[in-house]
Formats: sequence, structure tokens, C-alpha cells
Amino acid sequence: MVESRGELFRFSLAKRNASSDAIWIHPVVHLWARERPKAGSQGEKIQEALILFDRILKDYDKKLPQDWAFERRIWAHMEVVRRNVRSHASVSDLMDDAEVFDAASKMGRTYSDHGFYDLAMNIQEWALAGKARLLGDDSASSLDSIHDIASVFSSQGEYDNALKWYQRALGGKEKALG
Repeated sequence: MVESRGELFRFSLAKRNASSDAIWIHPVVHLWARERPKAGSQGEKIQEALILFDRILKDYDKKLPQDWAFERRIWAHMEVVRRNVRSHASVSDLMDDAEVFDAASKMGRTYSDHGFYDLAMNIQEWALAGKARLLGDDSASSLDSIHDIASVFSSQGEYDNALKWYQRALGGKEKALG
């Protein structure tokens, strides 16, 4: 791996910006890396990327100013993962791991935190479909995703839609708790 990075730097296919601790990678290298995995492993790579984002993204109430800046720096990478989730991975393609769908929900909340509501809704709906398939419509995790979708509607000012989704989440939680 170290030798590979050295070759990329030597041929100016990658550059490191010491002041921002960022690495620029030539688009050809990105294309090669994206196309290189075999079709069967693409779903696995998407899962790994989602789980990685889950571990590095923070929830809204825990974000510090530097966390917002960090999210803006990794935005392009997050967008590649989101596009791959939607284009390469149907819900049934991913292994039965609720962590993957929880991670997608967190990514959706991050999009919403930054005001990208269409992208947030896109990934939240995908996460909800996966959770519902894997855990059932009334699972706590599915109900959390329903609440996340309601929050996106609320943030957009679509209060009637938000209310319907909040009521759906509340009804499911009341049913689960008795």
C-alpha cells in the first residue's frame, strides 16, 4: 500500500496538502478505483463505506464547529457513496446487516443537517426500505427512520406530511411499548 501511494505521488496522480491535511487524487485514479472492484464485491464496498461514515459523522446535537467543516471537506466522498447506494445496491443486494441501514440513516440526517433535503429523503427512504425488509415495519430501527423522514419534511416546511410521518412513528412506538 505504501509503495502504491508513493507511485501515485511520483507520477503526480496524487498530491498532499500539508496545511489542510487533504489529499487530491487525479480523476483517472478515482475512475480506476471505482471500476476496479468486481461486480460481486461492489455491494460489500458500499457497506464498508456506509459503516465508515457512520463512525465518523456526528449527530446534530453533538457537532462542534470543526465537525461541520470536516463534513464539508468529505462531502464529495459522501456523495459518491450515496450515488453508489442508489445505483448499485438495491435493498436486497446488501447483506442482512442492520448496521448498514442505520449508517445510511445517519448519512441522511447529515444531508438534512446541511439543508440538502432531497438527498436526505432519498437515502432515508432507502434505509427505511432496508430496515423494514430486514427487521419489520414496526421495529425500533424502522420507526427511527420513519421519524427521520418526518424530520426532513418538517425541515422543508411540509408540516402536513411531517405530521403524518410523526404520527406513524408515534403509533408504531405506542404499539411496541403497549
